[in-house]
Amino acid sequence: MTLIDPERSMMHKEEVAYGASVTEALLKKLGGELNFLNTRHHETKRFTINGIYSSSVIATPYNAIDGIHVFEFAAEIFNAWIYNRAKGSSGTTSLDLKWKANDSTVWTSVFSTVPSFTTTASDNEMCGIGDVKTGFTAAILGKSTFNAKDAIRMDLVSAMGGSPSGCGLILQYRPR
Repeated sequence: MTLIDPERSMMHKEEVAYGASVTEALLKKLGGELNFLNTRHHETKRFTINGIYSSSVIATPYNAIDGIHVFEFAAEIFNAWIYNRAKGSSGTTSLDLKWKANDSTVWTSVFSTVPSFTTTASDNEMCGIGDVKTGFTAAILGKSTFNAKDAIRMDLVSAMGGSPSGCGLILQYRPR
């Protein structure tokens, strides 16, 4: 099957007036609208580490460093960005995203490749799934779908030395 191209379009009064026939053009417009909403509507969750988080200041791993997020509806993560404000002088910063089912106590990584960056990464830079950027290892999702009431958290797995300042994960997800 071929999807109708996602398109944001307006319905006109004449197309839906009493007695007007339902045309293929109207059905195509409705299909395009629904596909537009299905592919473009999303939520964003930001997990953030503010300030200096040097390996000499914070013991790693540091679990749930910016709290826990609970999905209010069944969701699908479709992108994950790691970002860096100011790098340190040595080592690597790795941020893992862990999840657990509502009725479980076990936290498991959603990544098959955990995103990270080294001292060769530029300051104020980000790296999303599929990106190739100097100093970054892009995330690869091992799990992308979640049920309502499943929870996620960000863990600081490793931290650079020196004075790294600010980093985090930005997740984009949509209802499924």
